[in-house]
Amino acid sequence: MKKTIVLCLLVILIFTITACGGNKIPENLTDVKWYFYDEDLGEHLVLRLGSDGSFTYSCQCGEPVGDSDLYDSYTYDGETGNIVLNGGDESMEIKVISHNEAHLLVEIDGDVKDFGVEEFALINTDFTELADYLQEYDSYSSVVKVADGVLTASHPGYDPQGDWVEDGLEEYAMAENITFYELNLRGWVDVEDGEIVDSKVEVGHYQVPDDVIADMADGCALAGFLWFNENLEVEHVLFFGETQVQE
Repeated sequence: MKKTIVLCLLVILIFTITACGGNKIPENLTDVKWYFYDEDLGEHLVLRLGSDGSFTYSCQCGEPVGDSDLYDSYTYDGETGNIVLNGGDESMEIKVISHNEAHLLVEIDGDVKDFGVEEFALINTDFTELADYLQEYDSYSSVVKVADGVLTASHPGYDPQGDWVEDGLEEYAMAENITFYELNLRGWVDVEDGEIVDSKVEVGHYQVPDDVIADMADGCALAGFLWFNENLEVEHVLFFGETQVQE
């Protein structure tokens, strides 16, 4: 009888430890400020998940994003890998699509957003000239490879020649009707006696044929904006380049 009781207690203890461990959020996601640049607001959105279960989601100005101030804590679902926000009688789930040390791709409040551990800025611009092309983009990434229906990407600034080549790579399925475009922002500044007296920006935007995409990405890291469809497949890619000319 004693052996039976001891065995039952041991099984319960093992189950409890497993369950608790399975619901522990990965450490690389907590106590980090995750940034996503919102082209409409002209500033970054900041998401933070505290190791103590606290939650904040705000603009850099400090204002909450949408109704995020209704939630002040979260729990982690180890089975699905998703984050459940809690606030009074309210709850909301953040779907975690993928993550590593440098990025956190989630679906939050119906929108897909790829948060990074660092703020990013393009050339010396506030995105004003790019706003029409970047509506509701989901991810700003380095596209490393495009082959066999799979797009391999990493964080902005990824160095394919670095010592950590395989670190931080993510693979995404491509939609059958995926489209690729290239966007080039070229800026001119007129300088007189060391002072900028005038400046202008020209935007070029054109579609890239599918048959040249593989060659473009092979062995490189192309800066690009990604859009995902409802099946979380990449359906649109906008490669970004920038040039500054001093006259």
